[in-house]
Amino acid sequence: MNKVLSSSEIDVPPLLMLVLATISLVFNLCFPQYAAYANMETQEFTKEDGLKENVVALKRLQKEIEDKKIAENQQNTQKAEVYAELTVEKKKAIKKTAKVASAKTQSSANTVTTPSNGVSSRWVTVTAYSSTVDQCDSSPFITASGTHVRDGVIATNLLAFGTKVKFPSIYGDKIFVVEDRMNARYTNRADIWFATREEAKRFGGKKLEMVIVS
Repeated sequence: MNKVLSSSEIDVPPLLMLVLATISLVFNLCFPQYAAYANMETQEFTKEDGLKENVVALKRLQKEIEDKKIAENQQNTQKAEVYAELTVEKKKAIKKTAKVASAKTQSSANTVTTPSNGVSSRWVTVTAYSSTVDQCDSSPFITASGTHVRDGVIATNLLAFGTKVKFPSIYGDKIFVVEDRMNARYTNRADIWFATREEAKRFGGKKLEMVIVS
């Protein structure tokens, strides 16, 4: 079996070592361009290694930036989802509050109030009608209670026949009597009779306080 000898085990004569050193010195002195070329190649290799390291570092930096952007996008998406959920809940709460407020307002409007003077009142929508078949029935001059229409007659489903009321905001102390009825769908409304269609149109519709006299 062959054995590889190390440099320390090789017996090199001193004279041979001197000759080799002399040849190397003469070569460097006589052909410096070759020595420079060898040194340049070494530098080029070093430069290429540096460029490779820079490329690797740049790729690493780019990956870190991309990972950071992905993480930020995920956070923004989560924030947007949370905001959307909160917005939906807020809208539901607003609708619920509005519904409760509307119910309270309607309840208040349909409630008869009794001031300290003992007179009851309530807020109603007041409209107008006249004695025409399209507004009443085949007997437009006869009320639902059997009386003949006249100034001061009103129709309403809120009060019993014969109830006397006032609309003080526009008619002062004038007395109106409930002698007629309206369509069943009108639950918080009163209709004032007028002699002509033109008068009824001019009156239109109003939200008024109806004071119950008796």
